[in-house]
Amino acid sequence: MASKDVVSFIKLFSVVTWEKIAFVRRQKGLKFHEVTATQNLLFQFRLLAEANPSGVIMYEADSEKTNGNDIELYIKINGRYIFFACQAKIVYDKSSARRPDTYDSIKHLINKKTPNPEEQIESLLRYAKRKGGIPIYLFYNYCADQKTVNDIVQSSSENIEVYGCSYVDARSLIGNYYSINDWHTIPTFRSLHIQQAKPFYKLFETMELSDTSINLRDMLRSANLENTDDNLTQYERPFDEDGNNWVSTNEALPRRQKSRKKSQEGTEDAGFAPRYRLVINDLQIDSPLAQWLFL
Repeated sequence: MASKDVVSFIKLFSVVTWEKIAFVRRQKGLKFHEVTATQNLLFQFRLLAEANPSGVIMYEADSEKTNGNDIELYIKINGRYIFFACQAKIVYDKSSARRPDTYDSIKHLINKKTPNPEEQIESLLRYAKRKGGIPIYLFYNYCADQKTVNDIVQSSSENIEVYGCSYVDARSLIGNYYSINDWHTIPTFRSLHIQQAKPFYKLFETMELSDTSINLRDMLRSANLENTDDNLTQYERPFDEDGNNWVSTNEALPRRQKSRKKSQEGTEDAGFAPRYRLVINDLQIDSPLAQWLFL
């Protein structure tokens, strides 16, 4: 049986995501959207929270103006929490993309009905900076191009399937791909994963490597989070002074709209607005329920 920890869980989720996208894109009439992958990820974290309630805590914002693809992530490193603002994007296949294996939805204009529309990344960067955190894109991936697969495997020594869920520091895209409210180059799976993007589980390995003798910024740089700066905040507890009332998923929300779909669509147009918060206190999962997560 596989190791029962968050790193192994993320690896499993990534492999399953890679295989799901591969299956769907080989079958006529099937679709797999980024919101589906995000819901799968959140549901699995919900199971982790049940399996290890002190190690993994999940919250939902008591607000109608949220977007289910936006996530707050707090990881406890050396006794303090580091905040990540996460926005999910899925790779597009050849038939639906401008070019093969691109992240077309990364180019997304918000506040379109206002005098000052802007690209969605600006809202992500601003939100993370306001809270002293790190803005990252979560990518859901599959690539059928064998040359790209071989090159990534050779350069990383990883099984390609663990790239089913990957991440990149959003600030590292400025310059090569994005500048001043304009995506002059849309990132591709190949261009990001040969050098910049890493498998999502690598983000959680920083906890395994946590050691008070290791400089935090050196630790984060090892996870390809190169652009950390003096704005980085280390929290004693998850930040909650943001206007949302965060409710544990073990509790019922005080009120719910009959339909969130309309409000989610409107909020997505208004910028980064996370609906869920994940707090990771401990990597180990010591619970009978955990055995079902790692079969």
